[in-house]
Order: sequence, then structure tokens, then C-alpha cells
Amino acid sequence: MLIYSIELPLPEHLTVRQILDLGCEWIYGSRHYRLQKHHFDEIWHSPESVVEAEGEKAEFGYVHLADSDFEIGGLKFTRKDEEGRQWVTTIVSSQSSGRHLVSVQLSCGLPDASMHLPKAKKPYFVKQLLANYGGGMDGEIPVSDKAIGLADGDEAIAAALIRGEGCNILPIVYVSCGFGEGGYAVDPKLLAQDLAGLAHVVVEPGRSFSVRLKQLTDARNVYGGSIGVYWARGSERKSYFLSEVLADERALKDKIREDIIRSLVNRRQTSICSWLHLKDSLSKQRLAQLKKNHYEAAGQDATVQEYIDAFDNELKIKEAHLAEANQEIARLEAEIRRLSASQFGRSGGILNTGVEQDLYDGEIRSFVLEALENQLERGAAAGSRQADILSDLIAANRMDEDLRLHKRNELKKLFNDYTHLTPKILNGLKRIGFAHSEDGKHHRFTFADDNRYQGTASKTSSDHRAGKNFARDLGNKVF
Repeated sequence: MLIYSIELPLPEHLTVRQILDLGCEWIYGSRHYRLQKHHFDEIWHSPESVVEAEGEKAEFGYVHLADSDFEIGGLKFTRKDEEGRQWVTTIVSSQSSGRHLVSVQLSCGLPDASMHLPKAKKPYFVKQLLANYGGGMDGEIPVSDKAIGLADGDEAIAAALIRGEGCNILPIVYVSCGFGEGGYAVDPKLLAQDLAGLAHVVVEPGRSFSVRLKQLTDARNVYGGSIGVYWARGSERKSYFLSEVLADERALKDKIREDIIRSLVNRRQTSICSWLHLKDSLSKQRLAQLKKNHYEAAGQDATVQEYIDAFDNELKIKEAHLAEANQEIARLEAEIRRLSASQFGRSGGILNTGVEQDLYDGEIRSFVLEALENQLERGAAAGSRQADILSDLIAANRMDEDLRLHKRNELKKLFNDYTHLTPKILNGLKRIGFAHSEDGKHHRFTFADDNRYQGTASKTSSDHRAGKNFARDLGNKVF
């Protein structure tokens, strides 16, 4: 079963042979594998070859068609581990018209259906590839292990990436700035290193940038410390934030990486950079050589020539059918993106949005769902049309995780035994979106930099109920 799949651009000056040689070096240079350097001495002597030793097998193929600038090569490495699982790593590099791509896929076959697939990790070859040669240009974005820091004035660039209008093939991981004093839910530098080769990490400079970006993206941008994953040529978005489930930076980072890997596995490969296309190119190369040998041979056989012509015609028909199928796939993908964009938009649904905007991800949706649920429980007669419609809307708009409820519960916990403001309480309040200031004998807390939503708490309190009362009143006002 396929558990890891990436496809990324490489620098144009690199050759296919350099990538395959690095793949061979990865195998014979590892202390975990049995194949040695001398096993690969003859692989460049023919277009196809196979080397085996001690239960390991490496398949090799290379094509450079004489009548085109297209070049493709691949290496498939198969081995079994101590538990009997079969691991297959497939590396394909293709180059044409100044564009160089590499795809790396990792599959795991289980000997027993009761065994569980291991979590996918970045193959060492990918790390070796980026360390030795670096990445190429993915549209206008360099493939790198460094985060891309935006600056004021880059709002149009950020909006284009979020709307899926860039030429990149890797997803965008957008790290928004938190409320109050700012800061990020994860360290962007570490996140970029972890996602190198999987995604581009883009970091906004501050809250004011985020506010301006909302207008350009129709509020599709994540904000307030959330992290969003946006895919090229589409309006899909998935957001991530610290919560009870993802309680710390490491858990958040791991979840983002795992979800991106899973999505890339289910993504359709570029047709010209796959093992199947390599095998097809090898077949075409063999056929071209057979035709050449036939033309050069004395006493040409008309029957053989008729067979070759018939085979060519059949192949052209199949290629035409394949081109039609690919065009239909492209049309359907465009339709999916259009429908997704219309569903994701802030207007055109049952309700039109007003001037209020989310202060954090999913806020307005959460309030509306709560209002629908309250009406269903208290105002709608059982079996009525109203009850059926409300139930249907609630079921269709369920939230996997409600950030509003999480923030409200966190606020209650922080002030459960409040006597004075401690660093732990202050950091917790900042994490859920409150800014702090002092006002005489009181602490003032402002939510999401919006002065409409403030609360004050005494700097010292002898009443153990004061903290709970404050959390209840402020929670009712904000959450």
C-alpha cells in the first residue's frame, strides 16, 4: 500500500543521471541495506537492468528519445524488513523543455492483514536530495527547508497563494500571527524544516497584515494564530490550532505533516514523472529501435512493415483515447474547484454574511449552530417541518472541533482558583486571544484586539468565587 508520495521540481541544471546516481548512492551507502556499490557498476550499460543480492532488488530504467528533448529515468528498490513487511521505494526523474521533476513514492506490503501500517516518514533519499542539490522553483516559490516571511505590502501575493492562483504544485502552509502581542502557534523555522519537500511554509508578519488580507481573500485566510493548508489550483483549506486534542507545538506540527502526507498519497501523479510512464517510454524506445533495424536490413519484408504500421495506428488511437480521458479529468477537477470555491465563499448560501467577521476560525458558524440547536431543543415541535430543517442543517454543518467551546472552557479553567494573576494564567489568556493591560487596581483583558470585548479583574481577590464569576461573565460576553 502506498504510504508516501511527493513530486517536486528540481534545479534545471541537474541531469536525470545525477538523480539516479544519488539514488544508487543512497542504497549502497546505507548500513541497513545489503546491495553494495559494485552491484551498480553495469546499470548504465543498457536502458534496463536489474540487480539483486540477499533478498534485495533494484530495478533501473533510462530513456532519452533521439527525436525529442524528453529524458526520463527511474530506480525501484525492493526489500523486506525483519517483520516480513515488503518496502518498495520508487524514484523517477524526468526532464523536458527546461522543467525537471522528481517523484518519490514509498509503499509497504504487510504479510499479515492483522498488522498495522507504520506511520509514513520522509525517506532518507528525500533529505539527501535536498541537502545535496536543493530544490528547484515551484512556480515562483523556491523548494526549500526555510520559511518564507511575508512583509507589509505582500498582501496580494499572500492572497494569490491562498486562493490557489499560484503556479505551485506543493501546498501552502500559512502561519498566521496570534492576537495580542502576536507570536505563532509553532516555530515557523522548525515547521519549514519538517515539511521540506512536502509544502511551502509562509509566515505573515503581524495582525494588521491579517486584517488587510481578509478583504482580498473573502475571509478565506486563517488568522489569530491558526495555521492553514491551502492547495494549488483549488479553494480547499484545512485549519489547525492549539486545542485539547493538539495541546502543544509538537502535536500540532505532527498532525499537519501527517495530513499533508495523506493528501499527497491520494493525489494524482503527473503523468510524465511516474514509473508507468518510464516503462511506456522504454517500450517506445524498443519499438523505435526495432523499426530502425528493420529499415536498415536488406530485403525488407512487406508483411512485417504492414504489421508495424498497424501496431503504430493502434498505439496512436489508444494515445488519443488517453488524451481525451486526461482532458475529461482536467475538466472535472476544474468543476470540483469551482464548486468548492462556491461552497467555501462567504455569500451565495442560505444566509448572507453581514459586516461582522470571524475573530477566530469557525466563530460565526459555531454561534449559528448553537442558535439552531437551542431552537430545535426549545422551540421546534417534534416531527414538524421546522424541526426537520433544523436537524438537517445542524447535521450538515457539524464541526470536527469547536474552537469557541475550547476557548470558553480554557477560560474557566484558568480562573477556577484565581487569587492573583500568575504567569501561567497570563500565558493561557494570551494563547486563547486576550491582550492584557493594567488599569489601576484591576487587570484589563481585551479579546482579539477588539475594544468591544473587554473584562476587568481585581489584582488581588480574597473571594474564591471572584475568579469563577469573572470567567463566567467574560465567557458569556465573548464566547
